[in-house]
Amino acid sequence: MVKEFEDAAFSMQVGEISEPVKTQFGYHIIKLTEHIPARNSEFEEVYQEVKEGFFVEKQEKVYMDKKAELTDKYEVYIME
Repeated sequence: MVKEFEDAAFSMQVGEISEPVKTQFGYHIIKLTEHIPARNSEFEEVYQEVKEGFFVEKQEKVYMDKKAELTDKYEVYIME
């Protein structure tokens, strides 16, 4: 998160709408709808979340690669 955006967001109260905030990406108007406190996670909990995320990502890549391979190899018609 860029500093200007972070400074504005973390100085707001829930329900507040910011003035325009200029960053290197342009102008932003922020509405803070909820404050979620930071949490300290146990290693095993974070490890499992990351592991599951990588598994899903790998699974999607294998699926897309196989789909592309079969689409190139055979005539494919998608009927909607």
